[in-house]
Amino acid sequence: MKRLFLSISKGEELRFLGHLDMLRTMERAVIRSGIPIAFSEGFNPHMKIAFDAALGVGVTADPLYLEMKLEKDFLPEKVSALLTPQLPQGIMFHEIKEVGLDSGKLVTFLNEDVYEME
Repeated sequence: MKRLFLSISKGEELRFLGHLDMLRTMERAVIRSGIPIAFSEGFNPHMKIAFDAALGVGVTADPLYLEMKLEKDFLPEKVSALLTPQLPQGIMFHEIKEVGLDSGKLVTFLNEDVYEME
């Protein structure tokens, strides 16, 4: 199993997309791309994808962090190459980092949010 942290941005085009819709958009893009994503076990398995924090409707983010677990070894560059064409306009990748399975969850690395109002 491989674990990746992705830095993405949610642009103006998707400003009014809610948190669950954003998560569903990422799940569908992963399925279309063919990336070997890991699933939870049990009666109703879910993809092992998590955002750092839920954004309010009407809020853009740059960056927004996403944690993803893969079933197989996959190069981060290949993940970006396969996933980018499947994403809607308004979501862009900045960076993908490979993280060890023994390190903490994504939220333990992030300790502050900065908001800018116009």
